[in-house]
Amino acid sequence: MSKVNSEERARMMRALGAEVMRVDQLADAVPAQVSQGDLELVDREAQRIEAERDAFRADQFYRDGN
Repeated sequence: MSKVNSEERARMMRALGAEVMRVDQLADAVPAQVSQGDLELVDREAQRIEAERDAFRADQFYRDGN
């Protein structure tokens, strides 16, 4: 998740058993606003971790059931 997302959201996810990784914003991003570029950074990092650990990724934005 982007470091711009709230700590409350991260705590909620941890309480449900998730390991939460916070990804820095783009250097030219507007502070405190998650941009499309920020989401792309998060997606790339999630793909890297998924491949490295052979992990499950919920990937809520790209699941047909959501």
